[in-house]
Amino acid sequence: MNPFAGKRVELRLFEPQDLDSVRAYLNQPDLAGRRYLPRKFPPDLPLTEKMAADLIEKWGELDRQIHLAVVTRENGAIVGHAGAFWGWDPLCPEVQVVIDPERQRRGLGRETLRLLVDWIFNSLPANSISAEAADWNQAGSDFLLQQGFQPAGRDRRRGIHRGEFYDLIGFDLLRSEWQQTLGHSHGA
Repeated sequence: MNPFAGKRVELRLFEPQDLDSVRAYLNQPDLAGRRYLPRKFPPDLPLTEKMAADLIEKWGELDRQIHLAVVTRENGAIVGHAGAFWGWDPLCPEVQVVIDPERQRRGLGRETLRLLVDWIFNSLPANSISAEAADWNQAGSDFLLQQGFQPAGRDRRRGIHRGEFYDLIGFDLLRSEWQQTLGHSHGA
């Protein structure tokens, strides 16, 4: 059974032919500053074709991380990306989910995050999973809270958005909370 197959979305590795779809959703102005791309890519500026190709190649590097295309099961369209990375510490990976603004608020992000969280807790020795949202991204914070994540700290003045400093809010979900609140009975 594919752990990355849900009812409405499936997560898979990116492929070179995904270039146009990736570039199209990532260049939507509503995602500026919240695309969750590696640091070498601009947070706000549109991605060129070369940048998008470099991004897909970077996402293909699977050393202590995984980056997956979010694809609808209905028609195979790429509607976003999801990732997890754990660097030196598989006990506390960080997750990211980005859905095309034209496809948001339809449950696709919720299902994507659930698939990713379930895979992490079933495959890694993780005790918790962390996520972040800028303080100006209230929708992102609300989304994480709705999925059972709890506030876990704040990095003050972490960056600048639209000429103003912003704080980065940390969230986490403990394995025990995942087991209890989400109705899972997997071993600890």
